[in-house]
Amino acid sequence: MEPMRLAIQKLRRRTSVSTPIVVVHTDLPQNDFGSLFALVEGSPESYLHSVDNTFALAAGKSFYERIFPHGFLSLGWTAISVHWLSRVPCSIPDHVYAQRAGQRVREAYSEQASKDWRRFLGHRARELRPGGELIVVAVTTDDTGSTGGESLMDLTNEPLLAMVDAGSIRREEYGRMNMPAYHRTMDEFTEP
Repeated sequence: MEPMRLAIQKLRRRTSVSTPIVVVHTDLPQNDFGSLFALVEGSPESYLHSVDNTFALAAGKSFYERIFPHGFLSLGWTAISVHWLSRVPCSIPDHVYAQRAGQRVREAYSEQASKDWRRFLGHRARELRPGGELIVVAVTTDDTGSTGGESLMDLTNEPLLAMVDAGSIRREEYGRMNMPAYHRTMDEFTEP
């Protein structure tokens, strides 16, 4: 709420109160937009309560697809989301997280992440109006592919492996538990 409210307050200082400001929240169609709008409407920190003539909308579509008409956006903002991939490129043996997998899996995830990143940037480039800006807040990795948070993914993976060993879940089920995520290096972010 806070970054969006601050951005809208600054934007309002540069525009007339009669100029509407439209905020479009995007996520996959299965997202719980009801919870989002309850927060946007009910939170005292919401941008809806601090700037007149501001509107909140939703688009139930992946950001790896075209969402807006050409030249529609003045400001695009995405926070801690571009690590999600549009699809799982391959299974991850013995883990749920690609950063913990072998070279072949990491390369497949890197390739998918590169394709997705180019699609994301291409769509946003068409959707932004001249002079528009895109802000991307994301977790990056160091040159070895480490985010520093891999141990958290291990805490997810270890109980699942124990469940396989105990017979609570089948090995095939575990094999389908792949997190469709890839954290890019700074070079991978800036390459396009």
